[in-house]
Amino acid sequence: MEHYDTIIVGAGPGGLIAAEYLAQQGKDVLVLEKGQIVGKKVCAAGITLKSLAFGLPEKIMERAFQRFTIHTPKQKVVFDAHEPFLYTTTRPALGAFLAKRAKKAGAEIRTEAPVQNISDDTITVHGEPIHFSHLIGADGAASVVRKQLGLKVEGCHQAFQYIIPKRIKEIELFVDAKKFGPGYAWIFPYEKTCSVGAGTDLATPVQKRYPAAAVRARFFQWFDERFPDAEKEFQAFTISYDYKGHAFGNKFLIGDAGGFSSSFTGEGIYQALLTGVEVAKKIVDPTYSCPGIQRLLEIKKKEDFYLHLLEKGPTNLLFETGAFLFKRPFIGKHVLEKLSRY
Repeated sequence: MEHYDTIIVGAGPGGLIAAEYLAQQGKDVLVLEKGQIVGKKVCAAGITLKSLAFGLPEKIMERAFQRFTIHTPKQKVVFDAHEPFLYTTTRPALGAFLAKRAKKAGAEIRTEAPVQNISDDTITVHGEPIHFSHLIGADGAASVVRKQLGLKVEGCHQAFQYIIPKRIKEIELFVDAKKFGPGYAWIFPYEKTCSVGAGTDLATPVQKRYPAAAVRARFFQWFDERFPDAEKEFQAFTISYDYKGHAFGNKFLIGDAGGFSSSFTGEGIYQALLTGVEVAKKIVDPTYSCPGIQRLLEIKKKEDFYLHLLEKGPTNLLFETGAFLFKRPFIGKHVLEKLSRY
């Protein structure tokens, strides 16, 4: 039977950066990816400044943005940060870069390797058992590792978008509870295409006030009015923000599998990178306290509070008040700094 110190399920950003760190520390690491292509995932692929600290180079970025517009039912707020605060890339490009680093460090990556069964110290792939000392679930909102641990996902967003072959200059955000509930719609440009999407919280209390089917229907109508007869590709994906722990004996959860994504903005790449490195350090040194994760959880508590405030309160009034305050350069700069750098 094969044996590895650490097996990582999922070759997303978190799994790959954890593999790189562990391999650099001399650990035998195997990454199992069920898909054919490393990194292929439906995702907006926005890279904030805080993510660049993990060594992501400009060569894999498609666009850089320093200006964006927020639309409310009554206002239009344009904010210029005077320097880039957000970059866009593609998930295959990000995955290929991180996979190359992980392999260079000594990690092994196997694609088309779906997990069939997990026990205390064994994982089965293609009918063959593989022994591990540590297991990391980095396999997204539908994580098989999380499921094996018996942890249900009770807090998640459903996001949906159209990819259109159109180059658009700037990022635009749209908030209007009558159309999109407590979430927002976006126009998110890439080099030659653009993502136009929205999302909704699937939590049961929220669905009573803002049913997902109604939000989707209004988004489709809004899209058709804004981009009539556009050539488009529809995509949908789930974002988990339901954190219920990350360390369970010799098993760990990171990124979306651990519910680390932002409940407020939906951001997940930074959270995956951070938790991937933190858990890898914990495996190397069991006494490591994961201060980065603890700080992230403190931020998540604030984001959850803001989300629930929007979901339960006078949503459009809160949107209008926030946009009015955001017009003030000092406040806008402070909020953007918090979102892009933490």
